[in-house]
Amino acid sequence: MQVVSMHQAKSTLLQLVKRAATGETILLGAYGKVEAKLVPATTPDVPGKRVGLLA
Repeated sequence: MQVVSMHQAKSTLLQLVKRAATGETILLGAYGKVEAKLVPATTPDVPGKRVGLLA
């Protein structure tokens, strides 16, 4: 896995987010040292509220 520099991440953030949304993990750092990880977001499986029903 390649480490993306902070400068490059700032200028290509939209593309990095799109890559992460497809499931890729992006490592962000400076001078080859990993500082952060950009991973795909997960949505919790929360049932929707049912409007109009009495408890």
